[in-house]
Amino acid sequence: MGCEYDAAKIWASLETCNAGYTGPDEGVCEACEPGKYKVSDGDAICEICPVSKYSNASAASHYIACEAGKYSTDEGAASPDLC
Repeated sequence: MGCEYDAAKIWASLETCNAGYTGPDEGVCEACEPGKYKVSDGDAICEICPVSKYSNASAASHYIACEAGKYSTDEGAASPDLC
């Protein structure tokens, strides 16, 4: 039997979590889920994407603006299809 692990938690830093990941300092870092992002290193939480922005990948360090002429009315969009 091998050890089981969650690949999203593997990228833990011994000091701080990288951008796109959240968790306590010197703890396990977890990837921000689609619809959320985190721009800086540290123990801050992942932020919800604002209206008319989206993040369609895990571990996002930024959000993406909806295409010109399209918008979303809700926060936390996880796909450009929601614009």
